[in-house]
Amino acid sequence: MNTFIYIGDIEADIEDTIIKQKNNFKSKYDESNIINIDFDENENTPEIKKILKDAYQNISLFATKKLIFLKSTSQSDEEMQAKILEYLKNSNENFVTIMQDNKIDKRTKFWKELEKSSLCENPKTKIQEIKFTQDFDIKKWIIKKINDSNYQISEKALIKLMDKFNLRKDYKGEYVGKIDTIKIKTQLFKLLNSKNDNLIKEEDVNNLELNYSNPNDDDIFELVNLIFEKNNKALKLFEKNFYNDTSEKLKLDELIFFNTIMINNIEEMISVSDLISMKYPDSEIANKLNWKNPKKIFPIKIKLKNFNKENLKKYYKDLEDIDVLSKTDQDLSLYRLNLLILDMIRK
Repeated sequence: MNTFIYIGDIEADIEDTIIKQKNNFKSKYDESNIINIDFDENENTPEIKKILKDAYQNISLFATKKLIFLKSTSQSDEEMQAKILEYLKNSNENFVTIMQDNKIDKRTKFWKELEKSSLCENPKTKIQEIKFTQDFDIKKWIIKKINDSNYQISEKALIKLMDKFNLRKDYKGEYVGKIDTIKIKTQLFKLLNSKNDNLIKEEDVNNLELNYSNPNDDDIFELVNLIFEKNNKALKLFEKNFYNDTSEKLKLDELIFFNTIMINNIEEMISVSDLISMKYPDSEIANKLNWKNPKKIFPIKIKLKNFNKENLKKYYKDLEDIDVLSKTDQDLSLYRLNLLILDMIRK
């Protein structure tokens, strides 16, 4: 099985699953072996055809596997879809394909061929539909996300949170409008990080400004990932998010949010590093840190390959200082943060 297809409207969960697969691939093979093609963003059909053809060409002598990520294939034309089916049919175990589509027309020949491939005796394709149902709606999804992070939420706080996210039902009892689970997940992260205890109350939701309408929120997690990967793309993404026309209030909120994530990541890395040095297995490390899932250790180990403990301690102190400075001098804090990111990537 070398083709994995994810469809559905719970985009946050789909992306989390794909990120885990990509990280698992990166732990074994070079990142340059991953090819990303988004048919929704690129309308240059001749260029996409060439990229797609090159992606499924024979692997070089110095490579072992390729991971090809195809997003929004439903936005491509029939000719392109036929080419994708041809490449998938002829690709061997050295080519891993991941496909993601929010919505797909199951009446098309393209989908029927994919479905057929997943149902044969020795399937090469696995299709997973991750979507809301009558028994698992957005309200239950939010509760699950909160509970999975070892938090609880009161009923009044949940009602207030649903109102903040503008999640309302119509006369048929169905939720109105598009539900953006990625932005909701980002805002839930902000809410949980503002807590000192494990119970979210109504005043917690009232006191926190949830910038659900801020279009730049989605980039913050990606920015953090790029920094810990020592990827130069982080510098451009930082500039895009923090040197723009966004209002100063929103920019400050994003800056605090970013610093919080960075500090939390470094805290986890230092803690895991200490326990690894004591020769504890992943299960025992997770137990000592009160983490339910030992699999959380694996991506932290990948990040630790790029940093030593002394540098992590320095970066932690620098981020704390920048966080304090951001309350009084935002321009200077951004300047120092830019230098810090540059140091983290290039050292």
